[in-house]
Order: sequence, then C-alpha cells, then structure tokens
Amino acid sequence: PIPTLAGRFRAMTLSSRVVIWTSLLLGAGMLVAYWQSKAPPADDTVARLSSAPHAVSAPKPVQAELSPPVAQPAGGMSVEPRTTRNVARDISREFRLSRNYADYAAGIHAMAEQGDPDAQYYLFAALDFCDREYGALFRLPNQRWRTLDQALARAAVRPTENTRWVERVYATCHTLMQNQRNRYGDARDWLAKATASGHSVAIAKTANDMLIADVMARAASQLEQPDNSVPRELLAAAVESRDPAVFWLIGEAQPLLVAEAGTVTLNQWAWWLLACQHGYDCGADSLLVEFSCRLDQLCQVDETVESYARRYFQTDYAAIAARTAELAAAIDSGSWAQPGLIERRP
Repeated sequence: PIPTLAGRFRAMTLSSRVVIWTSLLLGAGMLVAYWQSKAPPADDTVARLSSAPHAVSAPKPVQAELSPPVAQPAGGMSVEPRTTRNVARDISREFRLSRNYADYAAGIHAMAEQGDPDAQYYLFAALDFCDREYGALFRLPNQRWRTLDQALARAAVRPTENTRWVERVYATCHTLMQNQRNRYGDARDWLAKATASGHSVAIAKTANDMLIADVMARAASQLEQPDNSVPRELLAAAVESRDPAVFWLIGEAQPLLVAEAGTVTLNQWAWWLLACQHGYDCGADSLLVEFSCRLDQLCQVDETVESYARRYFQTDYAAIAARTAELAAAIDSGSWAQPGLIERRP
C-alpha cells in the first residue's frame, strides 16, 4: 500500500523545519560526501566515477528562497499514483517549450484551480523555477530587484554565473515575477495538490523533498542513519508511470539513496540517460543543458545531455550506457527495485 503522508508532515515542528533548512543550505554537500566516503569503490570504473560531477541537473540557485521543504497533500490524503495526463493538451510539452512563464502560468491557472493534476504540477514547476532562479540572480534586500543590466554586470565578474544564463532566466521569469507572481500563491501548495491527486512526477518530487528533510532532521538529532523508507516507497510507486520526468528525479535522488560515491554517479547518469531516451527534454536548447554548460568552456553549441556524458566520461561512458540498459530492462520486467536501481543505504 502507498503510505499516507499527512502524519509524517504533521510530526515536523516549526523548529524542526528551521533546523532542516539551515542545515540544508550550509551542510547538505558535506553530509552526502560523508556517507559516500564510508564504502570503498567496487571496481576501477566505479572509482573513477566517484570523482565525476553529479551535474546536468535541475538548476539549483545559490540563494534559494526558504519555504517548507515538503509539500503536504491537502486533507492528509493517501497518495496513489495514477495516469494523470491531460488528453486534450500536452501541458508538460508546453512547459518544456515555453520561454515565458508568465504566459504559461496564466494559460494553465484556471485548469489547475479546477483540479487538473498536470496543470497543478507544472504550475508549481514554473513558479518554483522562477522563485529560485530569478530570485537568486535578481533579488536585492528590502524587496528590491536588480535590473537586467545590473545582473549582467554582476554575472560578468562572478565565476559562478554566466551572462547567457542570466538572459535566459530574465526572459523566462521577469514578467511573472515583477507583475503576476502574487496571484498564484505558494508554489508548494500546487505541488501538494498535484501529489494528492496522484500525479506521478509530483509524487517523485515530494519524495525527493522528503529524502532531504529526513537527512537534515537526522543530522539535527545527531542520528547517523536516515529513515528513507517512505520516500523510497513513493518513488517505487511513481516509477510505474514510466514518465521520463520521474526517471530524472530518481537520478537526482541517488546521492541520498546510495552509499557508494562511484555507484551514485553510475546510477545517477543511467537514470538521466534513461529519462532522455524516453522523451525528457535533454536537447541543446533545454534549460538543463544551458544551466550545466554555463561554466563549462568545452560545451559545444549543439551539446546535449548524452553528448555531455560521452565527452566527460569518455571510456567510462560504456559502463553508464550498460547500466541504463539494465534499468530499462528491469523496469520493463517489473524488477526495477533490485539493488542498484532504487537502493536503500545499507
């Protein structure tokens, strides 16, 4: 049975949330590195991969706006994944193609309010992206904003930023953030509604948030072993949808699911390539590639997620491709939960 989430969320006190997010911003990387260092590499390929980047991921801002880390389904509903695609509109494709989230959000807001799970999740995704990325690049103290020229000048002298990325975020989010943001409310309220409706990608996103919250709560309590059984069950349910966005999110979760650093990289890139093979937006114009290439001078104008992996890993790419094939076969046969696919820490 799919677990009920409400009890887990209600158990988190306000002080726990503060501790969780303070720890997340300051120590998540160190914590993951600690667990990854506890097991020796299994072979030479895994050893080499242990130093590889867990990159080409969803953009993570330097200064994220603090918000509750876990979306609570309304009314404490149990979460049962089901087919939620809107047959009249491909809302996820519209999201991938959109370069103006103000127009996109306005176009699906009424559908989200009427209970369409696709619209609810992708409204969350658009709002969450702009809250994080536009906020990180343009927000100033006292509710003021940088101009585009100011943000470009700042990016030109900062090693962690890129002017092309600043322009992309500005074009995508400026109108939404400056003129329309308040009408849509808290982005995570839409995630909670989509999760409660059984939207598979929303469930996977909620599971990832729970993994982070569990790790931080355990760290605050000085307990070494995080309890990730509930988010793992949610990921297990979500993967049945075969939605490529679910595959990508499972890849992002690997550092919190697998103890061995090299295996993290192997699994992570395998899940990401599997997502690409099933239609995830991994092309040269995708946000994912543009974000990842903002600091990589070797990226080509036609770079894709797959070409990025081939170029970076070189001879080790064959091991990632083999794991990708294993994942595809395991999911097709219903045996995806074997060790190394969605894996609990030993």
